[in-house]
Amino acid sequence: MPDARRLPVLFLVVLLASLFANDDRVSPETHAQRQYQASVEETLGLQTAVFTTPSGTVRVNLPDDAANGDSLSGTVYTAPAGRTDAERQRNRAELTRYSVQVADVQSPAGERIVKFDLAPDAGEQGFKVILRDASSRSVAELAMSSESAPPTEVPQMYMPPDRAQAGRWINIPGPFDGDLANTELEIGGAQANPLAESPRKTVFQSPVDVVGLTNLSLRENEDLIEQPIRNINVVLAAGKLNLNRGETTTVNIRVEGLNDLRHDVVVDVACTGSADMQGGNNQKIQISPNQVGPGGIYTRNQTLVGRNIGGFGVVANVRTGGQQLSVTDQPVHVESDPVNIGSEEDKVWYVKVKTLDGQMRKIYIRQDFKPALEICNWIKIDDSEVDNDGWEYVDNYTKVEDPTAPCELKDKTVRVEGDPIGPVNGGWQVRATGPDGKTIYVYLPGATKPNVKRGEWIRIRNCQKLSSNSYVVDGWDVTDDPNAPPPAPAQPVATPAPTPTPDPPPVTAVKPCEDGDRRRRGAVRRVFEVITEESEITFRVYPDRDSGAAADNMAAWLNGTQPVRDFIGDNLPDGAGAGGLAAGAVLAYVDRGAEIITALAKSKLRNLAVGSVTAELLVTTRKITATCTTYEVCINGEWVERKEFTERSEESTYRTSKTVTRGGVGWEKVSETSRPQFFDPDKAETWGKEFLKKEIEKLKRDGDNYEAFKRNCR
Repeated sequence: MPDARRLPVLFLVVLLASLFANDDRVSPETHAQRQYQASVEETLGLQTAVFTTPSGTVRVNLPDDAANGDSLSGTVYTAPAGRTDAERQRNRAELTRYSVQVADVQSPAGERIVKFDLAPDAGEQGFKVILRDASSRSVAELAMSSESAPPTEVPQMYMPPDRAQAGRWINIPGPFDGDLANTELEIGGAQANPLAESPRKTVFQSPVDVVGLTNLSLRENEDLIEQPIRNINVVLAAGKLNLNRGETTTVNIRVEGLNDLRHDVVVDVACTGSADMQGGNNQKIQISPNQVGPGGIYTRNQTLVGRNIGGFGVVANVRTGGQQLSVTDQPVHVESDPVNIGSEEDKVWYVKVKTLDGQMRKIYIRQDFKPALEICNWIKIDDSEVDNDGWEYVDNYTKVEDPTAPCELKDKTVRVEGDPIGPVNGGWQVRATGPDGKTIYVYLPGATKPNVKRGEWIRIRNCQKLSSNSYVVDGWDVTDDPNAPPPAPAQPVATPAPTPTPDPPPVTAVKPCEDGDRRRRGAVRRVFEVITEESEITFRVYPDRDSGAAADNMAAWLNGTQPVRDFIGDNLPDGAGAGGLAAGAVLAYVDRGAEIITALAKSKLRNLAVGSVTAELLVTTRKITATCTTYEVCINGEWVERKEFTERSEESTYRTSKTVTRGGVGWEKVSETSRPQFFDPDKAETWGKEFLKKEIEKLKRDGDNYEAFKRNCR
């Protein structure tokens, strides 16, 4: 019976193959379209060009924040087709014969990392990704998106997440250079797979074989960032993979790596295909610490009901964008200066904070001006919201006193001056008179209104100071007026002498540490190349023809070695030292306008048959290796966190050049508009200045980042 059912299908396949083989009306273009398919996927920080070929799939991963003028990196991954190892091996070899062209750069499909630049004046049409066969013929192409200009603000610090999902993408904002070749990410000692990088972020795939609390190590060039991270693994298992209409099955959701969990974890579960998930096809599972079982594992079963005959899919994504619980209504310690990660029009200030239980958290303050916050401030967040990725956006906050400092109301008595109002600040506000006679406000805990009345006295067991006149109370008792005269002493009554009992042995409190002990928590090491007052700059623009004579006729501006202080003059404040201030003064000098090519040289160059033009910059710099070490020191038997900044510097040279060739990319910037075959010295001068400013701006950003890094390590 099974063979009888298979015969018609085999006959149909043979018939279709015969029709395609004998149909002369099928054009080569149509045949190629049937062999190759192309599509764009956008997921979790990536835009991916997917090409399906007769031998398998070619995927080109690119950053989703690409902008004109960016230096970018992507990756190429291939997946061979085939049912047997021999077929897959043969197809794997065929896939390496393809090449991928991204913008103007063409690379073999077997080369993992693709580096390319987007022209600043590329417009709004984006850029293309082209798949070429062994003869370099285009077989498929896709249009990828890019912004017309990069954002004006670049993250000044690296911001790895504190959570990741095994096998999924990790987006890390930071001051990257767009080159994946010098970026490495390790989680639990395992290398993460690189995917894409822009000047504002890098994207990696989290290792699948590392689960639970571990360490993250990010290296960008010579910068090193180390911090804890939790890599969470989700395993899905279904009783059946295909259902009839009305048939049910159970999907088991197993979340691993939740050991020592302190804050909730949110997992988004979605069901697609021909089945429906009981409770809705898109659900949020919020896992609290008390729901985690032995071994750091949480399990849950979901019932699925077949809607039609066929298969289904279930996907589970862990929210890893940040902490999952709001820190509203609790004091937090400010750990970093505010940094704008938004735009000039829509500013969002990133601030790292620490909760009272020692957890590092990230908040994002939305306001037009920089918040007046400094490291070591204490704030209480009054109004915030957490988005679907776990990012907490703060709309209002209040500076408060250090809640860890001793509270002067502890074991003191205050007089109640008003009825309880509330609940507010997690308790009931009561106006009172403090021991020094001043009006204060205490917040008594409890879900119901406390039974205290005006004129009563209460004794505070413990408290936390919110401001100069407000306190959160942790336990209180109604007591007598401490100012009332003591009652008359009662007549003594003779009592028998008690039988003496021996004193119990003294109990010695065990301190968690010995004063002076230190333990290292982690370190961040970054390398900065910066302009200083002593930096010497040489810059010139020259053509290939008669370059010696042309160079001799160049204007004296920056032509020849000279220290920054010699030509900056009053633009450079005293004591500018190393950093963005010196580089900013150089940019200010460039903006004044000055000839690179003299009028005499321009007149000579117009008569030359120029084939290429080169802009060359040489700057002596200081390469500074800065390290911020976080450690804990034992003070009075308790661990206290401290930071220590160290640096070492050495002389270095920043050397870069750019050449455009007649007929090549960028030649239009140095040639006549109406006659592009002819060199235009005026346009070449403008092109040279743009190149100079772009390179000095790179050094300025490095100098600004150095100053911010040093300032933030307190």
